[in-house]
Amino acid sequence: MYLRHDDTGTPVFVPEDGPNLRLSDMSGSVRHLDPPKRLGWIRRLPPHKAATMLLREYLVTRVGCKNKAESACCRSFLKTLTTMQADGNEMGIELAILPGSRPNTIEIYFHILGVGKVRWLPTLSMQNNERLTQIRRETGLCRVAVDSQPKARTQNDDSEPKRRCMPPKAETKLIQGQRI
Repeated sequence: MYLRHDDTGTPVFVPEDGPNLRLSDMSGSVRHLDPPKRLGWIRRLPPHKAATMLLREYLVTRVGCKNKAESACCRSFLKTLTTMQADGNEMGIELAILPGSRPNTIEIYFHILGVGKVRWLPTLSMQNNERLTQIRRETGLCRVAVDSQPKARTQNDDSEPKRRCMPPKAETKLIQGQRI
């Protein structure tokens, strides 16, 4: 249904003519990719600034976690971010996120828009999860094109009983930057 005004100006609900073409031509639904409810000021930020705010928010939640090493790495990374963005952030340093070198890991690093990665600042390598994937999807170029980790192929060997193979959790590491 859609809204149309008649000759007198009163609104009238009119059923759509013909089949619903909006849903029939879609190859797949992207409804599950919709972003969660965000504050209005975060939604109005450019993607690189929104990524910084969302990643900062995520790292703050990880500071008090049970894993003391992860908590210390996140605290140190946030301390560096706060120091670099103090006094108005004249350098324009933001946070960016990319897949890590090992499977199911991501790297959060310092980035200057138009310049690239800031190599002398630390990089945080940690386990990927759904929340970080959602941040990458929201702030990336295409919200559907975020690649997930490829699934491992299993052999169809019936001689052994099936067991659940769960990869070990990647540890959170703070990789120090290169000295200049």
